[in-house]
Amino acid sequence: MTILEPPDSRAPLPLQPADLPWPTDEWPIGPVPDSVDEAALDALLDRAFGPEPEPGFGASYATIVVHRGRIVAERYGPDVEIDTPLLSWSMAKSITHAVVGILVDQGRLEPHAAAPVPEWSDPRDPRGSITLHHMLRMVDGLDFNESYEIPDDPDADVPISHCIDMLFGAGAADHGAYAAARPAAHPPGTVFNYFPNKESIGMTILAEAIDLAALDFEQRRGDAKSVEEELFLLISTGLRRLQSYRNFVGDVFELAWGPFSPSSACDIGER
Repeated sequence: MTILEPPDSRAPLPLQPADLPWPTDEWPIGPVPDSVDEAALDALLDRAFGPEPEPGFGASYATIVVHRGRIVAERYGPDVEIDTPLLSWSMAKSITHAVVGILVDQGRLEPHAAAPVPEWSDPRDPRGSITLHHMLRMVDGLDFNESYEIPDDPDADVPISHCIDMLFGAGAADHGAYAAARPAAHPPGTVFNYFPNKESIGMTILAEAIDLAALDFEQRRGDAKSVEEELFLLISTGLRRLQSYRNFVGDVFELAWGPFSPSSACDIGER
């Protein structure tokens, strides 16, 4: 997909409600809006989380519905509670990009410099001009197929899903290395290709800077915790747990480790 110029004007986003506390450790509870059929909403959630959930809903672990800053519906599946750590999936992108912004603001990171990826260090390698900015915007030009199609016929002519192969196949032990090994398909900055695990490469680059920044925060944090401090403590905790795997997946695989509760991830994802 070629890159389109952004529109001159964008629809304004709704403002944060004036009576909503922020930052906060948990969201307030609110009523279902009058425009929503509450009985129909409950019936739909029952189909996914009832005593006998419908198979078509797959494995549903948790759902939180937020409207104008308040939780209006909340359900959990078997063996899942409000404090159970769950995979964030693509909400992780919001956390990763927020941390990048903080690092750039602190002068710890230059997003427009060539990414220090060892696999791209040969001066003749066209990937050597890829920047972290390219990767986070998914315009780095790497060859990657994000499809999730798995044919019933093993001999079917279907392109390999690099995403599945990376997460659960050849790249399971090191997602960043798998993504970095993909060849160039287009010049950087020319074609958009949804390739979320470029954040895996990015998190490999960010790991050292995040750990140093987190240590700085821990040394000078007081009783009042800022959102930035909480972000860094969350990310650095994950890095320390996964350091031996070089496999911190900043696009889909962040867990709801403290100090954030699972419902807080909704707020991060929105931002």
